[in-house]
Amino acid sequence: AEQPQAPAVSSTGTRGSAMKLVYGAIAFAGCHAVDERPITKVVKLLQGMKTQLEAEAKKDEETYHNLACWCETNDKAKTEAIKVADSRITDLVAATEEGAAYAAQLEVELGQHHKEVDQGKQALAQARSQREQAADEWYSTEKDLVQSIAALKNAIQVLSKQHGGESLLHVSKVLRFVMDRRADSFAGLSQQQHSTLTQFLQQPASAGSYNSRSGEIFGILRSMLEEMEKDLEEGRTSETQDKQQYQEMKISKTEENDAGKKAIATKQQELASTREKLENNKEDLDDTRAALAADTKFLSDLKLWCQSTD
Repeated sequence: AEQPQAPAVSSTGTRGSAMKLVYGAIAFAGCHAVDERPITKVVKLLQGMKTQLEAEAKKDEETYHNLACWCETNDKAKTEAIKVADSRITDLVAATEEGAAYAAQLEVELGQHHKEVDQGKQALAQARSQREQAADEWYSTEKDLVQSIAALKNAIQVLSKQHGGESLLHVSKVLRFVMDRRADSFAGLSQQQHSTLTQFLQQPASAGSYNSRSGEIFGILRSMLEEMEKDLEEGRTSETQDKQQYQEMKISKTEENDAGKKAIATKQQELASTREKLENNKEDLDDTRAALAADTKFLSDLKLWCQSTD
């Protein structure tokens, strides 16, 4: 620990007593030996001693003054240093606690940002998978509808021109073809129409009843065609809307994810800066406390030392 180092101080008490003796001797010699040569020598010697003692006394006085000034200066300096250190420690403790709390807050916010970005990625991946699956399903459905519609149009055209067994046989094949691909197309038919189609498909192509029922079959085919064309139009409209909604969702989620990633980068930089500042404050706090302890001890030793020299 730092120890007070003051100017050296000589003993002024002994020197003061010596000066009194010299003054007395000079006065005695001056009164009793005006013309005696040996006495004159003594007087001169004593006067020289007086001059030396006065010079040393003046030097001691200056030294004492310097010592008093040194004690006062160091006392004020260390007292002020202790005051500044106390204030600095208070500020550093507050800054350290605030920094630790802010770092913890940033860690929580970073965790939340990571979670949101991960959820956004998962939502986007799930939406993409669902869109691809829906597109594949619609592609298959559209293909069946287009083929079924083409087959029904052909069957209607054939039936409208011919009413013989060959035309009805062709219609029977078309119906079976449609049933294999679009069984739900028959759901809108009435019970009577279902019964008619069932009997029609079960009878051999040469059956004479074909001719009597060709008009009824023709009507069923047109009804089925209209229903399929409606389904195709609605399906295409729905597919277009679904694609648009997916693109809008994709853009929105991508922007959210990008914003989340940017927030993560910003928070990570801020967290690193906060941690660095926190470590610096902790180190500064330790150094300030050590300096305070040293200054406190120095001031205590200084007061004791200066009191002992009074």
